[in-house]
Amino acid sequence: MGLTTHDKDRMIQLLRLECNHTFNEEVMAAFLDNGTVKELERGQALINAGDINRDIYFILDGITRHWYWNGDREKTAFFSQAGTLLISYHSYYFNKGSFYSIEACCPTRIVCIRKDIFDRFIAGHHDFSNWCLSMAQCQIFFFEMKNRIISGTAKERYISFFKNRPEILNQVQLKVIASYLDVTPQYLSKLRKMKL
Repeated sequence: MGLTTHDKDRMIQLLRLECNHTFNEEVMAAFLDNGTVKELERGQALINAGDINRDIYFILDGITRHWYWNGDREKTAFFSQAGTLLISYHSYYFNKGSFYSIEACCPTRIVCIRKDIFDRFIAGHHDFSNWCLSMAQCQIFFFEMKNRIISGTAKERYISFFKNRPEILNQVQLKVIASYLDVTPQYLSKLRKMKL
């Protein structure tokens, strides 16, 4: 299903807030005209680890997580919310199976755009390629910020997460948050009962 005018306007607004590069709105609207909307239920995968998926995705509504197997348990590496660009870098750049599985943490709507269209806009629109670079830099910043914020003891990690990402606590299963904070679900339940 293609984007409605309302969805396209919302996506443009979200992308405008996501990074500090001002893009050409007409070019972005033309780019989004190539998108389709995919609806995911909680726990449904967008990309499975090992699969080759070279397409580009943007979250319209909802929350996703990137996770991988750490030995015999799931480890949530990070969460993404509305406006975030999702991509399997292993697949996009090297045509290899994705390292992460990307799945919905709650009902989530995703805008899907094929790699060839994304590449065509990068090659054909200088402003669009600058916006892509800014988005990549923004993602690197957030990876670094996550490591700064989610550190210390289990209690310190929980308090930091509670202060910085409270909207995720209300919409994501405790076992998923526990895998992100690297604690057991039982210990996370104890932390949640504490007065902060």
